[in-house]
Amino acid sequence: PALRELIIPSNEISHEGAKFIALLMADTPLKVLNLSENEIGDEGASAIAKRFSKIQLNFITLIDLKNPK
Repeated sequence: PALRELIIPSNEISHEGAKFIALLMADTPLKVLNLSENEIGDEGASAIAKRFSKIQLNFITLIDLKNPK
């Protein structure tokens, strides 16, 4: 079975962690990605956006990257 939801808010994930998650998403058909209330910043959000631009988006139902600030 494939990972469908990755929900890890408020885990002090930095931009480096977000970049690593983006790499892991290469072959993962996520429907939900929630990294809210972390510290991924513009650099981490950009890495995730670039990864999503390379995969099909028709199956994604939620992406939450809001920062606490």
